[in-house]
Amino acid sequence: MTATPPPIPRTLAIAWGLEEAPSRGPRRELTHDAIARAAVAIADEGGLEAVTMARVAESLGFTTMSLYRYVSSKHELVMLMQDAATEVDGDVEVSTDDWRQGLRDIAALHLDLYARHPWFLDVPLSLEGVLMPNNIRVADATYRAMRTLPADDALKQAVLLSLSMYVRAFGLLHRDLQATDITRISPATVELLGQVVTPDRFPDLAPVFRSGGYAGDDPGSPDGTDDFGIGLELFLSGLEARVRTLR
Repeated sequence: MTATPPPIPRTLAIAWGLEEAPSRGPRRELTHDAIARAAVAIADEGGLEAVTMARVAESLGFTTMSLYRYVSSKHELVMLMQDAATEVDGDVEVSTDDWRQGLRDIAALHLDLYARHPWFLDVPLSLEGVLMPNNIRVADATYRAMRTLPADDALKQAVLLSLSMYVRAFGLLHRDLQATDITRISPATVELLGQVVTPDRFPDLAPVFRSGGYAGDDPGSPDGTDDFGIGLELFLSGLEARVRTLR
């Protein structure tokens, strides 16, 4: 017996314009796009936990029941929010002449997204989210950035996934450090730890403490001169070495 394939998720149908707005209920400003943008504004101010169907409906001047005619659950709402937050005005600008610069452009795009919408990092990763329209636009731009990369589609797909996960990790680190108001280890703390992180106990790490290297600048800063930028260049250099072996 042949298994019946699962139906297309309703959220994808809505996002791609395949799901019509309800024929009954308010039809003025209440659209899927308006709902998503209102929810994004609430999340930008108070985090993802601040977003409720009732609060979104109130911000738009409608009843919660009216909202449910358009969005059936919080999950659907969050998926639409994710797509709305990922939207880029105009074309996604990336270098197509130099794949290394192109991937730097993509990394900066992701890091900027997390800086503008910190709650985005709390949205669970899912295949549904990957297939939303604006995420597909970013994926298309990533492949465009790799036009000059001499690699097959399988390797390029691995690059897309690895790069996005790398930037996501730093986006999360930067957000959490900012939330605690601790973006670097204080000199007093370094001095204190230097008394316990001794060469006899930690022979390889102790010199780093003594030089102050372990208390470096904000590791989540996107300016390209810190841990994020160094790690990104290591990623790109490793990729370059990898493609050389395939020639």
